[in-house]
Amino acid sequence: MYREIYTREESDEKYDASTLEYTDHVETIIQKIKMILGTSKMDVLGEPEMGIGIEDYIFKKSFSAEEIKKKIKNQLDLYIDEYPNYNIDVDVKFGKQTTGQDYALIDIYINKQKISGIVVS
Repeated sequence: MYREIYTREESDEKYDASTLEYTDHVETIIQKIKMILGTSKMDVLGEPEMGIGIEDYIFKKSFSAEEIKKKIKNQLDLYIDEYPNYNIDVDVKFGKQTTGQDYALIDIYINKQKISGIVVS
């Protein structure tokens, strides 16, 4: 049996302060997706293509939601391939807050069930 280090942030609604390790596949997939989204290319030694640096794609470059979704899916296919029984999909939407600030919402689906939503603002 494998074990992973628990890395959910305290601000996460599903955070559990008593957990140090976990063995759940879905939790592993979620943490890997968050790592891919938060990592920019060239940040990981030995894996120069790993990561998307999502804030760069949303705020510094002009990409449509569909183009960003495709880039995310490519990363998922490359770096989350050890779970063939899990169908992983994402949806990307853009919006504006009442303050006028732009944001992006990235919904994560595993086996057609929404597992997590990430707001990038």
